[in-house]
Amino acid sequence: MMATAKDQSRRRRSKNKGPNRLERFMFWTLVPATVLLPAWLVVGRSLMGGPKGWGSIVLILTWGPILFLYHILLLTIYIVKNHRRKNKHQQRSSSTKMPKTTASCAFVSSVLHSSKEYFITEQSAIILGLYYCVSLVVQLFMKDGNADQGSMASIATTLLGIRDELSSEIGWALSFASIALALELLFLAIVEPLPGEPRKLCASSRKVKRQ
Repeated sequence: MMATAKDQSRRRRSKNKGPNRLERFMFWTLVPATVLLPAWLVVGRSLMGGPKGWGSIVLILTWGPILFLYHILLLTIYIVKNHRRKNKHQQRSSSTKMPKTTASCAFVSSVLHSSKEYFITEQSAIILGLYYCVSLVVQLFMKDGNADQGSMASIATTLLGIRDELSSEIGWALSFASIALALELLFLAIVEPLPGEPRKLCASSRKVKRQ
């Protein structure tokens, strides 16, 4: 009962408060991130004066497309969640129904019309910011190589003087941290409801428990 009362008070505060600038800003960073982060993963260290080799080709064929599809999925989930939240408020404020012939056009127009109010949760915004930072910094510790020069040291080794072994360990640790943050973001996007979003799954699960 205590947990339920606390959840209800948080929901009331969130409804009255509304999304803040950080939550709205971090939502809109998802749009350029679909292209910029995969591109940064592939050529980021080269743009900072780091090694250029076969590693970029491997990333283009493997992690680049995976990261691009991941960000498309993340952006799509939050667009749908925000649209459902906006749709719920529109249904409450107006009892008029949309004609079936204009349903597809209505979805696109409503998304474009209310997109200024789209946001993600505060917890997701913080984790997304950490994910961006780790994705940027990890390029400093990534090695590369080619057939002529063999293995080439990272930027952290050549410019910052960090030992090659330590630089590799930090690079692997940051890579795993980036993957963990990305999975956490996807989990929150699916599970964590936005304030004001209809909770059909929760209602159906409660009915099953009562039965």
